[in-house]
Amino acid sequence: MPNKPIVKPATAMAARIRAAREAAQLTRPQAANLAGIPYNTLVNLEKGTVARSMQLPKLAAVYGVNSLWLETGRGQRASKAPVSLSEISSGDDRESRLIAIFRTAPESVRDVILQHAESLAQLTRKTLK
Repeated sequence: MPNKPIVKPATAMAARIRAAREAAQLTRPQAANLAGIPYNTLVNLEKGTVARSMQLPKLAAVYGVNSLWLETGRGQRASKAPVSLSEISSGDDRESRLIAIFRTAPESVRDVILQHAESLAQLTRKTLK
């Protein structure tokens, strides 16, 4: 019986990242620009030379896939519709990261994120009074 090749997690993740980009019909430069990440970071992720990256939620949002699936292959592939260029590039980087995290999170996690954001907003309003 022939041995099955061992697939390293970074290699499998790289294949998912590339497949998601191609399914979104984006070139590497377009995807990097939309996600607001360095082109070389995307290239390294797609080559599998990087095992993890804080940039995955941004890519997941641009590609319209679940960030957990993109990194691990677990969970549902599909998320919401891909995020448009105007949504990613409006505001500052913190806002973009927050939107990407929220959009790629499962419904149950979205509720928790929203509850925490509302609590922080209330606390901030009380502090400013």
